[in-house]
Amino acid sequence: MDMFFKPITAILDRLRFPAKFGLIFLFILVPAVFFAVMAFTQSQVKLANIDKQLLGVQYLEKTQNLLKFVPQHRGISQGFLKGNQELKSKLIELQGNVDNAMQELKTFDKTFATTFDMPSPMGNIHNEWKTIKSKAFDYQPKDSFKEHTALITKIMQLQELIADNSRLLKSDFEDIYLLTRIAVDVVPNFTENMGQARGRGNGVAAAK
Repeated sequence: MDMFFKPITAILDRLRFPAKFGLIFLFILVPAVFFAVMAFTQSQVKLANIDKQLLGVQYLEKTQNLLKFVPQHRGISQGFLKGNQELKSKLIELQGNVDNAMQELKTFDKTFATTFDMPSPMGNIHNEWKTIKSKAFDYQPKDSFKEHTALITKIMQLQELIADNSRLLKSDFEDIYLLTRIAVDVVPNFTENMGQARGRGNGVAAAK
């Protein structure tokens, strides 16, 4: 240890007090600044992650209307295609609801894609909806149910993609992870199973 400190002591002995103070201050300040910068950088990273998570929550919120109205459209379609013509006006109303939800999500999708420097998360979901809408009154019931269900599955997969990319599923906070997992996995799968049962039930009731 003496071998290490002797050169430093020799240098300090030759310096005047202000210079000694300045040198000691420098040795203390440089590490302090370094660790401060590191802490600040880590804080900035955490803030950036929070911003991404908030954007993810906003995106997921906008998918909820799709997971509300598309399954309803599937169920009402089964009743209409199996003979209940009175449901046509309800189908048209639901189509308007889905169109509005799609347009709102499409606008936000661009913001999300730009922020995360990635292709459109929505992909061809909007185009698939337009195909379903164009054939809504001419489908065979089985085909309508199948194509609606495929679209709903893609919307659920979109939710999973958004939650992953926005780091909601990689959060440092376990509560956020668990709540997100419930929101994009447990609840959608449960409601989709119930929705499929209701859709089939509407078809059976209309056919009687």
